[in-house]
Amino acid sequence: KAATRIQDDDDDDDTYLVDSSWDDENGNENTDNDDYDKNNEIQKPLQKALQLLSYMKSSQSNVTPNIVTYNAAIRACAEGQDLIGAFELVDELIACGLKPTIVTYGSLMTACERVGSVEAASNVFKRMRTQNDEEEEEEMQPNEIIYGAAISCCRKARQVSMFFQLVLSLLFFLSLHQFTIF
Repeated sequence: KAATRIQDDDDDDDTYLVDSSWDDENGNENTDNDDYDKNNEIQKPLQKALQLLSYMKSSQSNVTPNIVTYNAAIRACAEGQDLIGAFELVDELIACGLKPTIVTYGSLMTACERVGSVEAASNVFKRMRTQNDEEEEEEMQPNEIIYGAAISCCRKARQVSMFFQLVLSLLFFLSLHQFTIF
């Protein structure tokens, strides 16, 4: 059984354990602590990754974060469902003179997918177009990973028209790159 520790309002230091579980409509036991445990499980790796990046940027470290380091931190933000943190890291790596890669955008799109933000997913595509407009090198095109995460994001957000538009774009992309679907 799950229990929550509570303290009473009087001046003594008494604490009590209160049963904080309940049964759902199917008779399965749920606890208030389940969401906390899942959230804590998600947040711990994210916090460790960001602490490591912060240390690497400090004067105590003789290692400078590179694009691989930033991509790993952005991926940790995605897995930790920290969409704002992921976008901030992309802005930070650009400010440090690094250039986002297809892996960067894939991790950023994964962050959008994890939280179901179609608006943020659209922003990822815009950032890729902006980078292509600013560079003279070969254009960076969204790949099947980016399209897949964007499609999943639309599905989560129940954005049907955007979902189908992205599916068509993905099919076009696959036909251009001669992928066999079946």
